[in-house]
Amino acid sequence: MGKDIKAFEAEKESANQLFQRNQWRQAQTQYTKLLASKLLERNVLLRAVLHCNRAAASKELGQLRGAVDDCTTALKLNPQYGRAYLRRGRLHMQLDNLTAAVTDFEQALHCEPNPQTEQELKTARQNQRQGSNQQQQQQQQQQRQNRRQHEQYYSYDNPPRPSKREKGPDHYKLLGVEQASSADDIKKAYRTLALKYHPDKCAADTPAQKAEAERKFKEVNEAYAILSDATKRQDYDRQSGVGASCGPSAAYYSSANHYYDMPPGYRGGIS
Repeated sequence: MGKDIKAFEAEKESANQLFQRNQWRQAQTQYTKLLASKLLERNVLLRAVLHCNRAAASKELGQLRGAVDDCTTALKLNPQYGRAYLRRGRLHMQLDNLTAAVTDFEQALHCEPNPQTEQELKTARQNQRQGSNQQQQQQQQQQRQNRRQHEQYYSYDNPPRPSKREKGPDHYKLLGVEQASSADDIKKAYRTLALKYHPDKCAADTPAQKAEAERKFKEVNEAYAILSDATKRQDYDRQSGVGASCGPSAAYYSSANHYYDMPPGYRGGIS
């Protein structure tokens, strides 16, 4: 067993020397071979070191994602491994994962305080703030561009064309009320007309008069079923074109989400 340990230590030192001579591919291969050794089954700290060393070789070979994975494995084996946090933080900087980099540098500084790590943390935080500001500027620029496109399309020279819809019955006219009438006014009008055209009230009428009263009674009930329900009434006002154009209603454009979809004539204030 003692010979095996000495041989293992010699191979580990050989891998380190390969790395120092910039022979990163050979070093990576050697670290992989060492990680397969049975001598590491119970030595989790040494396994963490080898994973971290292989991450360094992978980084130099441009295999950044694999290097991050090796650092993560090392930290699972040894959560207090400051060098692994530091190395993974630098990898995140190269991958432009600034939030993750800041977190790793903070952990590295907590495990092994030193001025170099503190400076790298400061740099990562500055880059994170700059990236956040740039993202906000890009979002604002996109919003301004969208606004200009909407305003250009809905200009006076190119007004939106109302969609063509087949008009149904005018429920307000059937009940004899205005579109702005309150729910109570609509209910009163409905009761009056329902009583007027109720079949029991038309028992003595001629067959033609009964048929006409039955038709009116049905229309009055259908109109009230729509106008007495706030949601159905709103949908009817928007879609039917009664009392307004057949295009989108002003109510549709009242929310902030649709403000820039509004034609200038629909907007409040100066257009």
